[in-house]
Amino acid sequence: MNAAARPATLANSATREAARSERFGLAYRLGLPIVLWVLFANGATHYRDRHIVPAVGLREVVEAEVASRLCPGLRLDDASFRRFSQDHGINHSDLYQKRSVWLRKDADALERDLRADPEGGCRHMLDLYGRDGPAPHLLAVR
Repeated sequence: MNAAARPATLANSATREAARSERFGLAYRLGLPIVLWVLFANGATHYRDRHIVPAVGLREVVEAEVASRLCPGLRLDDASFRRFSQDHGINHSDLYQKRSVWLRKDADALERDLRADPEGGCRHMLDLYGRDGPAPHLLAVR
């Protein structure tokens, strides 16, 4: 290799390294703010959901609805359920679409419990939300 060719090779490798460094810098300058925004948004959502005060009675309504779906002999008592929902301002979207994280976790835990011990769990739900239970009357026997 002659001396004249050597500086050109170094110059080409230097420009390739500079281009690679420039691409990395561009990705870093664009990617870092995006990653930080995603982390912030997820953390803020988790923090907000943790401190939201749930609608009064929403947990009872969700538990009764889950029990009516999974327990073969139980159904929602339409009149009592409707009256309770109207008194507490609970609507269809509260029940199915706008469940908070804590309410979804509670509903999933209840669903697991009812699937693990259907007879005992369904009996407990009827004792709780049935006509003589301490909670609002939301369930009835079919």
